[in-house]
Amino acid sequence: YSSEQKEATIIGDLTKYDQLPQNYIDCFICTQTLNFIYDFKEAVKGMHSILKPNGVALVTVGGISQISRYDADRWGDFWRFNPQGIEKAFQEVFGKDNVTIHVYGNSYAATMFLNGFATEDCNKAKLNAIDEDYPITIAIVAKKQ
Repeated sequence: YSSEQKEATIIGDLTKYDQLPQNYIDCFICTQTLNFIYDFKEAVKGMHSILKPNGVALVTVGGISQISRYDADRWGDFWRFNPQGIEKAFQEVFGKDNVTIHVYGNSYAATMFLNGFATEDCNKAKLNAIDEDYPITIAIVAKKQ
């Protein structure tokens, strides 16, 4: 953020999207945040409202995970998502044909993650395999029509 580009920073509450600029940006990137917003469905509406037509929301949410004590003690840690549920939530706002989901994780990766292993301590081939039944991170690409 620089003083010459004040319009590059928007401070607001995604769940109060009527207070945000409408049809304003081309791309909204939101990583690992919806887990900590209690009314995440309103936040999805907020993402939609701030995007210009043909704008894209690039979002990740946590699936399998431990509680984030830091966040839980400050503002809340409310959700762990499954691909089917988060896809449906985005489709309700963006439309069924405008949402794509990608799942990252597998049982080995989940076990290593939950036990606090660093990637350097893991078998890379096993770590990078995808098994949609063990979603650690779910990525959503949602396009506004």
